[in-house]
Amino acid sequence: MPQDIQKLRQVILALQNQTIPKELEPVLAETSGVLRAEGLIDTFDDSRLTQSKPHPLIGLTAEGQRFSEQIRDDAQWNDVIETLKRVGLSRRSARSAGG
Repeated sequence: MPQDIQKLRQVILALQNQTIPKELEPVLAETSGVLRAEGLIDTFDDSRLTQSKPHPLIGLTAEGQRFSEQIRDDAQWNDVIETLKRVGLSRRSARSAGG
């Protein structure tokens, strides 16, 4: 499986668990625009009334939660990879996966 696609899966699952390991922070920074555009993540204000500054958090939307539940299962994740190969959304990644 391509390393970049696997890391994307790890980021989405980490967001579901509400913990982003340090090594995945660059991947989140790289992919947040696409994930946001697809409606999978959003920034939420987690500040309290007693705080003077906003406290933004990146988290999964309802659609992102549904998607993360689907890709948590290895069989369904493999179906996603096969679909990407078939429709050619990630030609470089699909080729490196042997497709």
